[in-house]
Amino acid sequence: MTDRKLKQFDPGHAAVQMELVNRFTAGWPYSRPIDSGLIAHWQSIERFQPENMLTAWEAGVPAAFLHGEVHGDNGHINILAVQPAHANAGAWLLNEWEHRLVGCGVRQVRGPSARAGAFYGGFVIGLEPYLPSWATGAIDAFIRAGYRMGPPDVLMTLDLTHRIDQDPISEGYEIIEVEPEPEYTAEVFGYHALSRRSKAAHCYARIYPQLPGASGAIGQIGNVTTEPEHRNRGLARCMVQKSLRRLAAMGATEALIATGLENAPALRAYERVGFRRLHLITEWIRDL
Repeated sequence: MTDRKLKQFDPGHAAVQMELVNRFTAGWPYSRPIDSGLIAHWQSIERFQPENMLTAWEAGVPAAFLHGEVHGDNGHINILAVQPAHANAGAWLLNEWEHRLVGCGVRQVRGPSARAGAFYGGFVIGLEPYLPSWATGAIDAFIRAGYRMGPPDVLMTLDLTHRIDQDPISEGYEIIEVEPEPEYTAEVFGYHALSRRSKAAHCYARIYPQLPGASGAIGQIGNVTTEPEHRNRGLARCMVQKSLRRLAAMGATEALIATGLENAPALRAYERVGFRRLHLITEWIRDL
């Protein structure tokens, strides 16, 4: 029988977990190593739950790390980092995590979920926490633990060194600038489209000065939402274009955006702006 042990996360002694996660994400595009500054940021987040961050040790070696959260009857996995050849340890860690969740009355667990953005935004694929296809160790662990794959999202990219057109706003609407909540080291901005002083659509964006791309900083758009009664008027496209032009002026040379693979209208709209599909990113789900 394999010698495995479970250890709880200690923010004051996080070197092992940081090294494990950084080895897991080494070489990923749009990612940078987590560091002590990020750990300190976690401790400032109200919903931080270090008791739900677990490390699986196998034969005296840290083999897998899970950063989880519990909210009501839902469980979330912000990241599952699994070392090469340790998928079984990752699956074991997921099962141990599920035992805890059942005791808390949790009915479903999913991850990496969108809630991870507050913890890993700007570190793992911009604000998108979903698991990329090249994270094979974690994917194997999810499969072995009985998880099912949720509908995938598409990560799209756009070259900001080329001209970005700006469509006019539809008649009867206006765009105002708003100040979104801070996001750690990212520079964040946003726009609302108003109709008769009521919000009809919004678009938020950010630039990651410390997340370099091939030739400069990375920008990211998201999220973008239009109220149903205001759709098909080009509001989202107009605000996305405005955001892209601003990101370019701030020094970004590439922009990312993500949307569901099944969301054909959004895919078409972003491709008309100039985005191209780059990677599939997935979320894993298990009913308890």
